[in-house]
Amino acid sequence: MHHFSGTNWQQRPAEEFIALHNQAISGQVWVIEGNYSMCLPERRTWAMGFILFDVSTPLSLVRYLRRTLFENQRVGSLGNKKIIFNGQ
Repeated sequence: MHHFSGTNWQQRPAEEFIALHNQAISGQVWVIEGNYSMCLPERRTWAMGFILFDVSTPLSLVRYLRRTLFENQRVGSLGNKKIIFNGQ
């Protein structure tokens, strides 16, 4: 929801993302993966529970590097697109 599909991770405007998020949680049943802090108050209002995975930072970084460098054909990857970091 936070990024436009197929755009090399171009972010939606915050207002649009929050509207999509709130629409998603307005239903009877939903599951959301992610920790967008700007949306947590709304989620806490409607959620019946939270699952927190407390994974170490070094392990998370190793997994990130593996996915980024070696698994470019996995679902959700950028495929053959270049990763561009602009500091924003």
